[in-house]
Amino acid sequence: MTTGGPTGASGGAAEERGRGPWWAWLLLGTALGTLLATQVVTPLRVSGGSMSPAYPAGTVVAVVRPPVDRLLRPGGYRAGDVVVVAPPGGGLSLKRVAAAGPATVAMSRGELSVDGRPVPAPVPSQAGASDLPPTDLGPGELFVLGDDRRPLASRDSRDYGPLPAAAVRGRVVAAWRP
Repeated sequence: MTTGGPTGASGGAAEERGRGPWWAWLLLGTALGTLLATQVVTPLRVSGGSMSPAYPAGTVVAVVRPPVDRLLRPGGYRAGDVVVVAPPGGGLSLKRVAAAGPATVAMSRGELSVDGRPVPAPVPSQAGASDLPPTDLGPGELFVLGDDRRPLASRDSRDYGPLPAAAVRGRVVAAWRP
């Protein structure tokens, strides 16, 4: 019997010691998963109807968190983006960015205009009948609306005014409907 050469077989106990204990890998995986879910991409379930029919209640959305989103899209949030915001009064809301400042936003009988140009509602049958005098958005401010703009269907910038971009908790990049 000869010794000292490679046999092609596993190194046994020496290789096991090199990989570390299973619980360390489990702990590392859990920590990385938590970091990914809280700082990179977060799954959230939609609970209200203000974004129906695009995002009905029960839809799960993947939300890219702001630090990573700034790396992916350095230009900031744009009209049409669907974002999760922390409105005044607490909680989280899923809304569509109607305008990003600097801009002037107004509504007449449910018709939105940004800088004097009409912007069609995402769901024409749910345009609502809101009136809003011209509102100036400063740089970094967002005017967010629910897709369902009928009376009492959505609490949004018509109620609490423009939001700073810092109120955004993430941008929706994917959705899975129930």
